[in-house]
Amino acid sequence: MTIVGAYRRTLSENPCSSDPLMKRIDLEKRLRLAGCYLKRQGAEHALWINPQTGIVEAIPRHTEIKEPLARKILRNLGAESI
Repeated sequence: MTIVGAYRRTLSENPCSSDPLMKRIDLEKRLRLAGCYLKRQGAEHALWINPQTGIVEAIPRHTEIKEPLARKILRNLGAESI
């Protein structure tokens, strides 16, 4: 077996690869509804802040974000109930 074949097999067996995705736009809407705002944008991540707690969280600039990561971001910024 070649290295490429082993790599492809490993990717297809990864249980995290089947995670549902959330659109970044939807994630940002939920953050805004919770009172969070965009602090700054970088090339790969955008930093969002919750002004009530002062917590800053980095959000990847992908069009879609895996659901577990989106839930973690919402939970850390106090927006999970929205």
